[in-house]
Amino acid sequence: MPTLIEAAQQVKNGVIGKPYFAKAWYANNRKPIGYGKKIPVPATWISTSGKDPLPKGLPGQPGALQLALVLAWGTGEACNNGTHEIDCCRWFLGADYPQKVTSSGGRYAYKDDWETPDTQVACFEFPDGKAITWESRSCNNYGVEGAGRGFIIYGEKGSLVNLGGGDYKIFDEKNKLVKEVKSEVVADPTNPVSASGNLDLYHFDNFIKAVRAKPR
Repeated sequence: MPTLIEAAQQVKNGVIGKPYFAKAWYANNRKPIGYGKKIPVPATWISTSGKDPLPKGLPGQPGALQLALVLAWGTGEACNNGTHEIDCCRWFLGADYPQKVTSSGGRYAYKDDWETPDTQVACFEFPDGKAITWESRSCNNYGVEGAGRGFIIYGEKGSLVNLGGGDYKIFDEKNKLVKEVKSEVVADPTNPVSASGNLDLYHFDNFIKAVRAKPR
């Protein structure tokens, strides 16, 4: 989003001093998926195991998400939604690869065919004295900072807050609001059609420009 490109540049230019810590989160109210019937793996299906039966007709979730919830094929909420805000945190911190990652969680809310964690906390530590935490609650949508998803960048002279869309606020070291940018992109994690508002427009525009671009 253009507004976040602008925000990242401001952080790089020192608007909140040295950024050293970031917090990201995702919260939704996904319901139980029940128990599906087991069927043989179709010959055309590619799986990491090649032998595990495929859950069929898991109720309550779209097909792609069903696969994300099964360990043989999916990565759960961490790579379904976590990658977006974690990517922003790394971008704003100027962090590369972590030197240490710790994670804990599980399927706590319900008992069904859902195998990946519905509740998870992960911490990424970087060699240059920076860290990121990510919290996921797939089955309880009580948000952080009033939002179902987003991230906060903490610096030595202030903080930057994003609430999942193209918005951001900058606070000084005394928590005084010094800048606020609102955006028409409003994220809604509970929207099964487009959880990122009209962010898809930016994705399509970027894709078309990339296709039309001249080779370097």
